[in-house]
Amino acid sequence: MLWDYQDVVDAITRRIGTVSGIGNVHSGRMFTQDGDEFKAIHFCESQNRIHSWTVTRERVSDEQVATGNTHDVVHSFRIRGQMAMLNNINSDLQFQKLVNGVANALDDDGDLDGVCELQFPVQVEQITERDFYEIIVHYCELTLEVREHHKST
Repeated sequence: MLWDYQDVVDAITRRIGTVSGIGNVHSGRMFTQDGDEFKAIHFCESQNRIHSWTVTRERVSDEQVATGNTHDVVHSFRIRGQMAMLNNINSDLQFQKLVNGVANALDDDGDLDGVCELQFPVQVEQITERDFYEIIVHYCELTLEVREHHKST
């Protein structure tokens, strides 16, 4: 079955959105070179701070399966999270829990509600701090690979 790219991205963003306290979740890259636009894109009204996640596909590979009549397509997604650092509430601990929550939410649904198959568990590539327009944020990057099977024609 060939899944639509948008269906896969929507399924991933829906699953991330189920995590308690997650902030805004966007499909696609949300970069800007303007501080005001950055704040508008990534500001979470309910938390009154910068707190958002983005999901984008970074790679696609296609390989023949040993049977010869099918081939697998693997899509690699990068999930980026950022949350304004607030020392008075130990935001580092909050962010670390959210990273685990995102990974668990995706890993707990092996086919993302029937849209595709998870290839491997979510990988947390980095957790660090970043400075965006004089706003220090907790920042992470996670990777997720999903597989789809196609009949060769």
